[in-house]
Amino acid sequence: MKYLVVTLLFVCVTAAVTAQTVGDVVTKSDTSRNAYIKDFPQHYMFRMFFANRNFSFNLRSRVGERRTIHYAPNGQNFIGFGFFYKKAGLELGIKLPVSNKLNERYGNTKYIDLQTNYYGDKIGADLAFQRYRGFYVKNPFEADSAWIPGNNYPQRRDITTLNLGANVYYIFNNKKFSYRAAFAQTEQQTKSAGSFVLMGAASHLRFRGANSFIPSSQLVAFGENTNFRQGNFYSLAILPGYAHTFIVEEFYLSLSFHMGVGIQHKHYLINERVYDDLNISRKNNMRIAGGYYGKKFLGGLSVIIDNTPIQMQNVVLSASTYNVKIFVGYRFHSKKLDTQMERVNKKVKGYKKRYLKR
Repeated sequence: MKYLVVTLLFVCVTAAVTAQTVGDVVTKSDTSRNAYIKDFPQHYMFRMFFANRNFSFNLRSRVGERRTIHYAPNGQNFIGFGFFYKKAGLELGIKLPVSNKLNERYGNTKYIDLQTNYYGDKIGADLAFQRYRGFYVKNPFEADSAWIPGNNYPQRRDITTLNLGANVYYIFNNKKFSYRAAFAQTEQQTKSAGSFVLMGAASHLRFRGANSFIPSSQLVAFGENTNFRQGNFYSLAILPGYAHTFIVEEFYLSLSFHMGVGIQHKHYLINERVYDDLNISRKNNMRIAGGYYGKKFLGGLSVIIDNTPIQMQNVVLSASTYNVKIFVGYRFHSKKLDTQMERVNKKVKGYKKRYLKR
């Protein structure tokens, strides 16, 4: 079970239910949205994907030789499939095995990585729970000046990290721009358009190591007060941003970027001295999606990057969450599935009536 990853794409089921309640009445708002965004006639979609998602970080000195050391996990690749009905879907992913040779070269990373995305008409959200143990130094010369290409990378099996994060955002121009079309492909944006997007973010980051995150041989080069060993960081931020999707026939490219500031509480250990600070911090979020959504076949790529910089004395810790996905899919009709889904909907409505009566 530890190799099974479940991703829920909650893509506005409530909007679909609301649309059903108004019957054949078409509002002015619906007409405006239909000019830019349309539903696919097929109710069902099957999608296969290859994904890489991980949590990595780096430490950058603000004094001395201004060195930077990058830490990354090993083996965060998945393959899987998803099934979608109208605007809701479920994806299952299986972790690809890592060879003994790669484990020897980069070290063994143990982790739990759960990420969920909600794509609504106006409101969207991201949730993340990531717990990692075991990292390797991605730029080995910074950890060991005598390192020779071809050797195993410097490894830190003692380093553990925890990331609890939540983003909630509002799309202002939701009649013309759709995140759901770009990242879930359950509807199609037919014309190029963009929107200002306001995001709120909250996170808790925890880092622990048996020894300093800066190798002892590099402490002099990194400078004074950079000897970081552990810390807990809590952040609240507001990130204004802009997103735009470019459409050329049935091909699309969607770009969005958020940058904002917030409040960050920090409790950390440097040179075995405890620091407890509260100050203004910065946060970034970037999303890229591109591909093809035809009448039946679809394919594309999506990238989501969330970055949180943390300033401590003379060193800056920068933590990043990555979610990269390549996918292909197929849309289809099925009378048998329609019949089954109608039965499910009737049962759900029945349960709702019983619950509401109580």
